[in-house]
Amino acid sequence: MSYAGITKETITLGAAMMLAAQRAGCAEALLEELATSQAQVLASFRRSIPDMFGKAQRWAAELSEIAEFVGDGHVERASTRQLLHSVPSWERTTGVLAGNSGHWI
Repeated sequence: MSYAGITKETITLGAAMMLAAQRAGCAEALLEELATSQAQVLASFRRSIPDMFGKAQRWAAELSEIAEFVGDGHVERASTRQLLHSVPSWERTTGVLAGNSGHWI
């Protein structure tokens, strides 16, 4: 459970920050900084974020289990569920979150 919590929350946090940067108009600057200072993190996001949305249904249930494991609900944040369930489909297939858009992958 701990491993699942760490990996899934890292991916959803990365996606949320990428999306926020895109919406704020500073995605390129974020990507440049990640490429310079956190190349391994960026490489991991490039592999995992585009695949995340296809797994959202399963992840929601798993995050609930993780929250029970943790015991105080810290893991199952509204932002995670909102990200998994409310990102418009056009943002999943274009822009900074898309693996095949050419924007950041």
